[in-house]
Amino acid sequence: MQDYLGLRDEDKVMGFLYLGYTEEAPRTGRRVKPLEDKVKWM
Repeated sequence: MQDYLGLRDEDKVMGFLYLGYTEEAPRTGRRVKPLEDKVKWM
């Protein structure tokens, strides 16, 4: 990674973010419990 990005020895890679897209349609989410059953308002 250091060679590819041209980093020095004292440089560190803290993370890697891949940006891209897919040709597949996103799947719809499925909620097991409604939000009201998970949250307690005080």
